[in-house]
Amino acid sequence: MRTMLSLIILFSAAFLRAESVRCLGDGPKPLQAIAMPSEDAEFLSHSNCLREFVLWETGNMLAYRNCWSQLITHPLQTQKKPTIISETAFSPMSGVIESSESLLAGGLYTSDAWIWSKKDGVTHHLRIPGQAQRLIHLFWKDNFLYSAAYNVDAEGNKLVSFFQTDASRRHPTVTLIDSMELGPYIRFATGHAYPYVYFFRSFPSGHGVYKLWQLEYDVNTHKLTSESWFPDEKLPLPIESVHRLPSINSTAIILNDVCRNCNQARVLWVKESSCQYYDLGSSYPVFPQHNVPILARLQPKGGIDVIHLDTGKSHTFFGKYVLGNLSSSDLKFTSDLKTLYVGLNFSGISEKYVMKQNVPKFWE
Repeated sequence: MRTMLSLIILFSAAFLRAESVRCLGDGPKPLQAIAMPSEDAEFLSHSNCLREFVLWETGNMLAYRNCWSQLITHPLQTQKKPTIISETAFSPMSGVIESSESLLAGGLYTSDAWIWSKKDGVTHHLRIPGQAQRLIHLFWKDNFLYSAAYNVDAEGNKLVSFFQTDASRRHPTVTLIDSMELGPYIRFATGHAYPYVYFFRSFPSGHGVYKLWQLEYDVNTHKLTSESWFPDEKLPLPIESVHRLPSINSTAIILNDVCRNCNQARVLWVKESSCQYYDLGSSYPVFPQHNVPILARLQPKGGIDVIHLDTGKSHTFFGKYVLGNLSSSDLKFTSDLKTLYVGLNFSGISEKYVMKQNVPKFWE
């Protein structure tokens, strides 16, 4: 099945009704830094040379991949030692969580994709049809993993294929369920949630003003719908990324201009029928996960600034450490926001380590 879509004209009532939301107002609000005591972070001693990790909250466990392509489960708040569960995870681990916490997936390309199953303790290397393409694991539904692979042609069009992998089989099988061509300026958002895959389209509309369309693809019906966001407002900066949080009916839109204004970042936080507009300064933010209203960014003088988007309040953790870099996969909050696990890359040190931080309610 192949769908050709260069102009999107369908609309969906499932979107947040952003056309009725006013965001920009008199300009972005500054964040409110909250200084309050917090406990010292705890170093998880066995988590050396970390690459990527996920938090299995129900099982109170971390699962991570290390520098030697090993998958390891690390029990939390117990005396049990970490367990090596695989020696052959040769490509990065995905952050998508399977509800029973018994399956992991990884791979950046269709040629290096894998699934690990607790049932047989084996890392299965997947055979995804077609030429090697960039790969995004989208979400799990029961034992089925949904993924998207894509290439970009010379005109900027994305050729996207959607796959379903049945991980319940002894040898997981991969099935092509749809493919389509998306026009220029269309990019993947984050926060995909079964059965929906999220995209956005951002483009300049003249005089330093930018427009935004949100797109939603249903893996069951194969329908792609779209909606213009903020049609009556003039977005002043390019849209860098869009992060959907369907579980709390919210969306974070990062505006960023790295060329004209020395990395000037802002965020539009749309929650139900309201919107907040914040100035993030020159530090580029990362969005750690899609069930909590949190952004994070590195502080130049040390530490990680954690921002609660509902209130615009921020607090700096790990302030005594000068850190090398920070990505969205480096931070994991528990759903109650009481605990933060961070993969820290210290400045000048290539290895990454996990630290646990109890989080005070700085946003109240």
